[in-house]
Amino acid sequence: MTQKEIQSVKKSQNLLDSAQEALVYENAKPTITTFADGTALMTYLDDTEENSGGQTTLMYRLYQNGAWSDGKPVDKTGRLDTAAQMFSHNGFTYVMYENSDVAITEDMSEEEILQHLALKVARYDEESQTFDKVVTLRKAGKNWSYKYQFASDGTDLYAVWGENSSGDALLEEGKTKIYRSKLSEDSWSAPEELYRTDDTISDFAYGYVGDEFSLAMVQGENLLVNGEAIATADTGMQAVKCIDGKIYFIQDGTLMRYAGGETENLRIACSFAYDVYEDAVYWIGQDNFNSEIYKQKIGEESVAAALTEDGAMSVALHC
Repeated sequence: MTQKEIQSVKKSQNLLDSAQEALVYENAKPTITTFADGTALMTYLDDTEENSGGQTTLMYRLYQNGAWSDGKPVDKTGRLDTAAQMFSHNGFTYVMYENSDVAITEDMSEEEILQHLALKVARYDEESQTFDKVVTLRKAGKNWSYKYQFASDGTDLYAVWGENSSGDALLEEGKTKIYRSKLSEDSWSAPEELYRTDDTISDFAYGYVGDEFSLAMVQGENLLVNGEAIATADTGMQAVKCIDGKIYFIQDGTLMRYAGGETENLRIACSFAYDVYEDAVYWIGQDNFNSEIYKQKIGEESVAAALTEDGAMSVALHC
């Protein structure tokens, strides 16, 4: 692990830490991207009465010249928003989130709330530093949309989401459909059905794998790739992701990788909040009451290391 790698990871975490300190909101769920000129764009949820009027609102701020700007709503509707997924493509940055079609009240059940959520995409323009276009991908309705995400092959950009027929936020029951919508110039296509099943899909990821888009899904204790079961867990299958043309997932507490038709045990016991960069896995774990970034190189002789506040290394876990 090089000092440059440590500094790069800590810089990203420090930016996030400074954002969280500036926000001081619980459950803000910030998402950040950085532009070529060094400006950072952050979206977050604000549930303060002053800014949201009692309805959680998706806000954004810019980090320039060492300071965060005041928060502004992505799209001020006066109704509830959910946390955003963010993706940059062809000079624009897009955020996908849900927005209720009515004001949410305390007497509404969870099922009622889910049925009032519409799925939207907003486009951020760097030049004007505003979100100038908001599009509804899916109107509110009986089926609840979940696990919304972006996918790209470097040329085309898709918005992808699942729909659960039961309105079960725990995803323990209900039929499942998975859709995608393609961005063409400045408009999104009508939803295209990718997959349907009478079973519940608790987790899924859609991305460009090899030379085609692939759909990886967790169904019970099985991981399916394009409808074919490629792995079965004894105690748990979670956290499936498509990263750099490969499929990663946690099977029985261990990170696995699927590529080229082969499944490989990476012998890394990471949290669900993981990412893969080059030849290493990074994840956020808890150390007593503090969150810590861990890194482990992919390889049989590797160990997990915590990236400490001063940029030093300390061995934390052995796999």
